[in-house]
Amino acid sequence: LPSGGAHWTRNVRFGPDGLLYVSIGSDCNACIEDDPRRAAVLRFQPDGSGQELFATGLRNAVGLDWQPSSGDLYATDNGRDLLGDDFPPCELNRLVAGEFYGWPFANGNRIPDPDQGEGRSDEIAASLPPVHAFRAHNAPLGITFVRGTALPAPYHGAAIVALHGSWNRTHKDGYSVVSLHFGPDGVEERDLVSGFELDGDVIGRPVDVAEGPDGALYISDDYGGAVYRLAFGEESGTTMQARATKPAVGNAAPLASLADGERQQLAERGAALYAEHGCAGCHETGAGPEGMVVKPLHELSSRHDLEGLTAFLAAPTPPMPAVALDDAGRRSLAVHLLSRHP
Repeated sequence: LPSGGAHWTRNVRFGPDGLLYVSIGSDCNACIEDDPRRAAVLRFQPDGSGQELFATGLRNAVGLDWQPSSGDLYATDNGRDLLGDDFPPCELNRLVAGEFYGWPFANGNRIPDPDQGEGRSDEIAASLPPVHAFRAHNAPLGITFVRGTALPAPYHGAAIVALHGSWNRTHKDGYSVVSLHFGPDGVEERDLVSGFELDGDVIGRPVDVAEGPDGALYISDDYGGAVYRLAFGEESGTTMQARATKPAVGNAAPLASLADGERQQLAERGAALYAEHGCAGCHETGAGPEGMVVKPLHELSSRHDLEGLTAFLAAPTPPMPAVALDDAGRRSLAVHLLSRHP
C-alpha cells in the first residue's frame, strides 16, 4: 500500500460480503495524486489478493460501516483546508462500487474547487455528492451503525459518528459525538456527547465508536488517551484508562535528566530537523500558506515529558503527519520543542 503522506493512517474493515476494505487518504490538501490508490477505498479478497479500486475521489474517508437495514456502505470524509472557517463541509458518502466522489476537483455538492476545479466540469458533473454535510473542519472519523436494541428507540439503526474536531479553523468546532438519523427527507444530525471542548479549551478528541455486546457505546479519545463507556439506564461510573506514555500534568522540568552539554547538542539537532521538515508552517504565524490557522506550541511540559513526547512523534494525533525520523531524531526534536516551548 502507499505509505506515509499527509494522511498516513489506514482503516481496515471486513464487509458483510466477506471482503476486505481499506481506506487510504490523500497525500496532500488538494492535488492530483500520482498513485490512484490514494484518496480512495480499496477492496481485496480476505487473503489480500485481488486488489481493486472500490471508490475514488475521497480525500480522507476514515470511517467505514454498513447500514444494517440496506447493506449500503457509508464513509465519513474529511474536507480540505485553507478555504476559510466555513467551507468546505466534511462529508458522509454512500459508497457505490466504481463511483467517483469529487475530490480534488469539487467540494461538497459538486462545488468546483478554486485550485483544482477549472476545466474539470465533466468530472465534477459525474461525481456523486455527499448524502450529508457535516460542518466544515469537524473532522468526522469513526462511524458505527447501531445494531442492538439497548439504546432508546430513536437510536435504533442510527449511525454514531466521532467528530475529532477542527484544527485549521479560527474558532474550534467539532470535538463531539453525534448521531445520524436516516429518513425520507435525508439525514438528520443530532448531538449525542459533548463537552470535549469548551470556550477553546480542549480536553478530548473523539476518534471512534464501537457498540459493545452489552449494548453500550465505547468512545475512544486520542487526546485524553481514554475510552469512555456510554450506557443508558445505568448510574455513571469511571472507566477511563490513561495511555501509558501520558505524564503527570505540570511536569516543570521535563529535561532535568539531561546534562547541559547533551541537552544543547540534542536541541541543536532538533532545531535543524524542525526547520528541515517545515514544522513552522503549521505552528508559527506567517510561516505557512495563505489561510493557514496556526496551532501554536506552548506549555508542552504540561502534557508531555521527554519520553512521552518522543513516543508521540512516532504516531502523532492526526492531522499532524508522522515525520520520517528514527528514534534518535524524534528524541532530538522532542528536546528542541520542550526547550523552546516548555
